[in-house]
Amino acid sequence: AENQRCFSEAERPKLLAHSGQFERDEELAQVGGWAFDLTSEAVTWSDELYRICEIPFGTPMTRARVLSIFPETSRAVFSALVERAIRHGGGFNQEIEIATVAGTQKWVRIAGDVDGVDGVPVRLFGILQDISEQHASEQALWHTAHHDALTGLANRAYAALNLTRIFSRRDAVSAAAIESGEAIGMLMIDVDRLKEVNDTLGHDAGDVLLRTVATRITGAVGEDCLVARIGGDEFKVMFERPVSPRRLEATSQAIHAAMQEKLRFEDQVITPQVSIGGAIASVSDTPETLRQKADLALYESKRRGRGGYAEFRDDMRAAIVRRTATMRKVDEALAEGRIVPFYQPIVRLDTCRLTGVEALARMIGPDGTVVSAVDFQEALADPRIGHDLTSAMLPQVAADIRRWFDAGLTIDHVGINIAATDFQVGDLRSRLMDAFGQHDVPLGKVLLEVTETIFLDDKHAAVVQTVDDLRRDGLRVALDDFGTGYASLTHLRSLPVDVIKIDKSFVHGMLTDRASGPIVEALIDLARKLRLDVIAEGIEDLAEAEHLRGLGCPLGQGYFFARPANATFTAIMLDGFGVRGGESAGQAPGRACGTRG
Repeated sequence: AENQRCFSEAERPKLLAHSGQFERDEELAQVGGWAFDLTSEAVTWSDELYRICEIPFGTPMTRARVLSIFPETSRAVFSALVERAIRHGGGFNQEIEIATVAGTQKWVRIAGDVDGVDGVPVRLFGILQDISEQHASEQALWHTAHHDALTGLANRAYAALNLTRIFSRRDAVSAAAIESGEAIGMLMIDVDRLKEVNDTLGHDAGDVLLRTVATRITGAVGEDCLVARIGGDEFKVMFERPVSPRRLEATSQAIHAAMQEKLRFEDQVITPQVSIGGAIASVSDTPETLRQKADLALYESKRRGRGGYAEFRDDMRAAIVRRTATMRKVDEALAEGRIVPFYQPIVRLDTCRLTGVEALARMIGPDGTVVSAVDFQEALADPRIGHDLTSAMLPQVAADIRRWFDAGLTIDHVGINIAATDFQVGDLRSRLMDAFGQHDVPLGKVLLEVTETIFLDDKHAAVVQTVDDLRRDGLRVALDDFGTGYASLTHLRSLPVDVIKIDKSFVHGMLTDRASGPIVEALIDLARKLRLDVIAEGIEDLAEAEHLRGLGCPLGQGYFFARPANATFTAIMLDGFGVRGGESAGQAPGRACGTRG
């Protein structure tokens, strides 16, 4: 006993030092420990918890005092967590809001577990961490990803997610609701003559007009509506509950009435005016087909004359006839082998090394004309055609890579666009392995380019699993169209991707548009911090290339370097860049990298 006592006294300074270090670590991490005796209701409370909750040190803690830091809603959540843990065992881990004694609103992560004796719970214990700064940062990022920077409204991504959520409700497009004359409704709104205002009064005036229109639309619609800006001069109004045609028309009238007041910009007067198209869903509609209907109605409204309203009618389906004709042309081209890959180079902006190419589908007309995918894009929305086109492209791309390799030309990767329809059948992985295996091309040379939309349907888990499997096979995945509203920071954090591609609309506007420049810079910085590669699309001139290089953007593509070309011309281009045996000449001919005049 004497030896033990001496040992303890000798160790006391060290133990006290460790105790002090532990308290400092708690403070730095903003985390403290707590315990609650279920029999005596005694509460143990660490010093850091007093600091976090702004309670005077040493204040006796009771069950009631602990609960008092939780606002009513949070208190109900916390009490339910505790009750569940006591009744059923197991722990809990929850982000929750508290209100300190001083009235400060904070967000904390509280985790707890139960101690038991002979199966009887006797003690709750756990930690509480102040995550207010992290929560504020995440909220700010979420808001940035889901809201338009100019108007503060929801953006395209948020609008798409909201409409998908509305469609998921059973009452949204039920036969009973439609028979009653009510279903999901949508208004598409176009700001008339915005380009004229921009051209004559400047983009500052255009920005003021857009903000004013946004404010007036929001004030004119009901509280059960979400207003979103989905494009340069386009807005969308979505109704939370089923609506009638009369409600759609009444809302459009309210919006038009709100536009009557003239707007002053400096010494000029602007009269805001909008054209509106409306549509109500049928039983067979999806979010995309409802949007198409509202778009067709908007087109009809503008055809009649600006500043009007049109509701979708079936006789507006001329666009569908055009789509059917396009699908027939693509089907014929697939059957006759006239869908071929063209390639556009991807270049390192700092060294001018050509690192890869993107394979782009082109349709060769019977007369030899080359048709861009933009001109038959609507046909690719058909699952069968989308699947068949990818199946036609993959072996051709693999064969082209093999011919380049055999000629001594090497590249790091070839980007291949994959649509949501390619995941629906479930054979994408086998198609990729068969096509590239047949030509002995490593899958590590493939960069799969996808948009966020492939992860948004009800097969999200299966898509993620397929992507994970492909990445394990060596493929890399790029998130395309990043920043346009289809891709959000929330999904970037959770989806299995290696590369983000900044949409060309931001690249084009970054030197002149006040919003696009900071967005491009932030996306490049974000990619760097997340250890993702980043490719800027649509670079068209030297100024854009040099600006991106100055921001630290590693990779770029666009007409400034080269237009898409067939495999033969691409081989000549690769040779011109000096891409042989894995080496690069370093500087492309002329001004290819924007680093020299």
